[in-house]
Amino acid sequence: MSHAIVVWAVVTAGGVGQPPAVLTPDQFIQKLDRATGQVNSFDVGMRIDLREYKVEADGRRVETKSTSGYHRQVYQQQGARRRIEMFSFGDKGAKQRAAVIVYDGESMRSYYDGSNEGLIDVPKPVPLADGLDYLGFFRNATGEFELPESLRPRARSAKVDRDPVNPSLLRFTVDPIRAAKHSRLTDEYGYEITVDPDKNFFPVRIRATVVRKDATIVPQREMRVEAFHSLGGGVFVPQKVVTDFFTVEVQPSGKVFRTVTAELEVANSRWNEVTPEGEFKLGFPVGSRVIDMHRKTQFVSGSDDPGKNVKDLISAAVESAPLGSAKQLTPFVPTPWWKDWRWLTGSFSCLALVGCSAYVLNRRRKAHRHA
Repeated sequence: MSHAIVVWAVVTAGGVGQPPAVLTPDQFIQKLDRATGQVNSFDVGMRIDLREYKVEADGRRVETKSTSGYHRQVYQQQGARRRIEMFSFGDKGAKQRAAVIVYDGESMRSYYDGSNEGLIDVPKPVPLADGLDYLGFFRNATGEFELPESLRPRARSAKVDRDPVNPSLLRFTVDPIRAAKHSRLTDEYGYEITVDPDKNFFPVRIRATVVRKDATIVPQREMRVEAFHSLGGGVFVPQKVVTDFFTVEVQPSGKVFRTVTAELEVANSRWNEVTPEGEFKLGFPVGSRVIDMHRKTQFVSGSDDPGKNVKDLISAAVESAPLGSAKQLTPFVPTPWWKDWRWLTGSFSCLALVGCSAYVLNRRRKAHRHA
């Protein structure tokens, strides 16, 4: 099985109405690398709106789901660290955290508030062109797909020419790669990328393509930047992104079955600033059921977790069991201190002791005065 990667790029024209100069593949990659490498950290808040559709046999779409949420995404290039918090909206519009994921450069920790469950795992690469992942727009060092770098090994066999339909676009084409020779997950995908010269060659559209079982290339998802935010100095970042997901093997193929719109709250976002170390530590609350993929074990935490030493966390576990065993571990919510009978009993005992001491002392003072 093979596929082609086709990348479209807008380049600066030699004059008004003039077609762009044809870049070499290496020149195109250099411009893309420069544009996506100007942000080395961010802390952004995004409102997420999702719509899903059922695609009928005649191609018509019927909306089946509509929901909204909120994401906070934090990234620090130094140390390759990330934090993602996902929120739902309550009845009165208040944000309620549903989950948090932290990459500390070596492992990934996840915690799901609703079920009181946690996960320790290794970071996994993900395909680009997902509007939910703000980092997908930037050169990064997290082990995920790095856009410019993944194109360099294919530049030698690539060619660049003008788009026959729109001469203001340049077309960057990479020859197919046999599936049996895929050395990276990202080699399974093709990409069509449009960049804007007025935005310092930053991508404005990224379409991921895949190969169907019948060997035809079809789109899998497409991410479009519909609004930018300027950081000054010629640096632009996405402010509103719309991502469409397409049917692939299901007929009719190439139809949008899911649309995700992500829009930044600029007032609650910042870029290229130092991020506090605490943002990249995730401790599991007492009573959490945690699955540790590194050590192939599961346990229920029994002590406060600073988010550092997993061995200490396991040694203090209430109970544990190997992954895959029949033993079922159940998370629990610790009894609040004001409801704990042991705390109440101890408190009443202390109060009684203090009261008796005060009574005896008062009697002695009165006897001393009378004497």
